[in-house]
Amino acid sequence: MSLARADDSVLVIVDIQEKLAPAMPPDVRREVLATTDVLLQAAAELEVPVIASEQYPKGLGHTLPEVSGHFPPETQVVAKDSFSCCGASGFSDALAATAREGYATFWSRSRSKLWRKGESSGHLQAVEELRLDCDNDAVLLRVRQTGPACHTGRRNCFFQRLEEGQWREVAPAPDCREIAE
Repeated sequence: MSLARADDSVLVIVDIQEKLAPAMPPDVRREVLATTDVLLQAAAELEVPVIASEQYPKGLGHTLPEVSGHFPPETQVVAKDSFSCCGASGFSDALAATAREGYATFWSRSRSKLWRKGESSGHLQAVEELRLDCDNDAVLLRVRQTGPACHTGRRNCFFQRLEEGQWREVAPAPDCREIAE
């Protein structure tokens, strides 16, 4: 079993918002805030990027200041205003194929068909765990990646970060020796 690597990781902070937090029992809220603080400190130390989501921030408020105050400057905050992948074309078929075949399968708009990630390169994503969120409108896959996940040869596709209004490459393309290791 291999350990996670910082350049292959991201910390996702999900919906710790102003109007949602009061619904938590006080002891649970304290534990969530303490654990989140530890995770954010570790992410900063390891230079792991942070993404935060906010469910309908117009009505539920933004991430709690005691959490967002610890975000690194480059943290991306994603507002979930009208997101539902379940309504997207091909989603149900892709999810069924993923569950049935055990490999990450997506609807490809450019191909206009179901597409198994890595089918042309052989760098498949074997599904180890498949989860739906509480609203059944978002899917989380835990996969075992064979070879690089990105067609550029990188371990993942998220190698560009917005810095001062400019997209910057933060993970250079590896050479063949790095991929083989």
